[in-house]
Amino acid sequence: MKMLFTSACFALAMFLLPSPAQAQIFYKAPDFSAPPLTALDPVFDLAMPGATPTEISAVITWHLRSALNLAALQCGFQPMLRTNESYGALLVNHVDELSAAYKTVFGYFKRTKKTLGLAEKAFDSFGTRTISHYSTVGGQLGFCHIASVIGHEAKYVPRGSLRSFAQTYVPWLRNAQKPSREEQFFPPYIPRSLTLYPSTDRACWTSKGEYLLSCPLTR
Repeated sequence: MKMLFTSACFALAMFLLPSPAQAQIFYKAPDFSAPPLTALDPVFDLAMPGATPTEISAVITWHLRSALNLAALQCGFQPMLRTNESYGALLVNHVDELSAAYKTVFGYFKRTKKTLGLAEKAFDSFGTRTISHYSTVGGQLGFCHIASVIGHEAKYVPRGSLRSFAQTYVPWLRNAQKPSREEQFFPPYIPRSLTLYPSTDRACWTSKGEYLLSCPLTR
């Protein structure tokens, strides 16, 4: 009887022990760190001549919102990133600061355009351009990773401090637009030094866009 009881306890313990995960994914993201942003970048930002420091700060804050908004839309392939949840929390926790940024940026266009209609059109163009800058294909993995980290950290930013948070981390989100891959531990199968590309010489291409076999490939 004692042996039967011991066997039953052992079987129960084995049943309750957590089973090993079927698969594990280890991802080491590239380094996307960058200095804080205090001025507009012509690569990402619409030219805004005469913008005040307050207006520039509002633009950067709006970039943070736009980047995390796009992450909520495009990073759903991995629910564990929680980009949608983080963006929702940003809108709730920092509604006053985002509203102030909206009014400040729109105020710039009202101040610099001749009519309200032109100001609204300019602001719509600004919003479309801002969010489109964070749409990426080659850099999606890195962007979604860093957007998840920054979106999570944004949940704990004290109200009233979103502006400085945006100035610190918007550059990271911008760096993540560059195509990247996890290759710190797992290098590409084909070394980059062996990759060959077609020549950019126009003489090597026909009018139909076909590459001439007589032209050598280059590294």
